[in-house]
Amino acid sequence: MTVGRVPCMLRKIASCKLMPKWHSAGMFSGYNPVGTFIDGGTMASPTVFARRSLSYLLSEMPQEARSDAVQAQVISPGWHIASYLQAAALFALGVEHEAQVALREGSALEAKKSATAAQ
Repeated sequence: MTVGRVPCMLRKIASCKLMPKWHSAGMFSGYNPVGTFIDGGTMASPTVFARRSLSYLLSEMPQEARSDAVQAQVISPGWHIASYLQAAALFALGVEHEAQVALREGSALEAKKSATAAQ
């Protein structure tokens, strides 16, 4: 997979026919269960921020996606998924140089994790 294709792939996922009917109808537009969970939760979880970041990317809200990806990275600095999500959000925002840096950082973290697991 090439770096420039990340936003294109996200658009393909977002246009998938598997979206629930209420998603496109605007149902639950005033209700945000994930935001309620994150704001009222007692423990910060990087996976919750990562999932919401991906949701924002699929909803074409890259600034919010980047914010949640950064939060996931703050909570778990060695987690490569957070760097990859941040890179995808930066590509969507049109900041290619910063996106490439985040992508390289994610690759380095993943390689380090793989090397540690192989020992």
